[in-house]
Amino acid sequence: MKLDKIEIQILEFPPNERYKDGVIPPGRPPTWQYPLISMCTDEGHVGHSMIYGPHGDGPALAEILLKTFWPEIVGKDPRNTEEIWRGLMRKQRDLYNLSHALTGVVDVALWDIRAKAEGLPLHKLLGSVRDKMPCYASCRSVAYSAEEFAAEAIALKEEGFHGYKIQTFGNDPEFAADYLRKTREAVGDNYPVMLDTNSQLSLEEALKLGRATDEYQTYWLEEPCDESDLFAYKTLTEKLKTPILAGETLRLQDMQNYFHEGAMDLVRGDVLIKGGITGLRKLADICQEKGYKIEIHTANTPILDVANFHVACSIAETTFIENHHPIFRFALADNPMEIDSNGWIHIPDKPGLGIELDHDWIKAHTSANLCLK
Repeated sequence: MKLDKIEIQILEFPPNERYKDGVIPPGRPPTWQYPLISMCTDEGHVGHSMIYGPHGDGPALAEILLKTFWPEIVGKDPRNTEEIWRGLMRKQRDLYNLSHALTGVVDVALWDIRAKAEGLPLHKLLGSVRDKMPCYASCRSVAYSAEEFAAEAIALKEEGFHGYKIQTFGNDPEFAADYLRKTREAVGDNYPVMLDTNSQLSLEEALKLGRATDEYQTYWLEEPCDESDLFAYKTLTEKLKTPILAGETLRLQDMQNYFHEGAMDLVRGDVLIKGGITGLRKLADICQEKGYKIEIHTANTPILDVANFHVACSIAETTFIENHHPIFRFALADNPMEIDSNGWIHIPDKPGLGIELDHDWIKAHTSANLCLK
């Protein structure tokens, strides 16, 4: 079996519903452009993946994938995922302007092909430990007031979600503390409430906020500081009772310093930033060896989120699946990331990723087609 063709469709749509009151913030793109990847083999198997596209760079990344990555893998056997992954990672050394995300995008499509060729759901090929998982909900806007976070937390708890995560982009610990206090009062003492400050805080601000996260029994504090600041994370892990969740934006190779220094309590990873299913599984193996739990991050990219779910179902050392804003569940028919009445999601049992594309939606939202053989 050999890879012999790649097709990319640029899916373009307005993102208004993602934002509070439907108003796109200044500086944000008026449309999102997500490249849908289809890699084909000479035996008729097709593997799907997708590039993250809310920042205006989707079409440019599609061109890079076609011109820089595809020539490296065309003609290769897609079942040789480890060989191809290592080759692309070596190539990444000289791609100074890029992270490992495009390697991750390629890797997901290869695993989709590999599992389809075996006639197995991907999680079965990886080695299942479960076929469903509890879901927590991330807030639907970062622009909410404390009262709005609290009200949404109550509503999502009533829908069945197993936890609620507040996200902020400000750097005022007092505001974040107020969000936590009101949300905790709303949902009660025994309901998981997480806080993600998106790397916006200084160490001093994070320590100040940590007093509130400890007081209000925060399930974890996610990405409080810039993740290049190893000292900050080591300090927070030592001084706060609240578990520190870290590693989301770090390359797989950079995680070793965090493990060595004990600079986190919980590990973050996903198939996009960690270099695909291959990279995420490697990180999960390290976590198992060193006694860490890994909480898998949503990629806000529907096909990649399904891939994350398959990996999560092959890992014992993880607790939740993240459920983000419904706008990120496009282009798939019968999206498996929807919760049941008890707040669980169920892994597809069809071969590969087990997804079915919504061809009518895709046709209506395709702004460009690219193809190489």
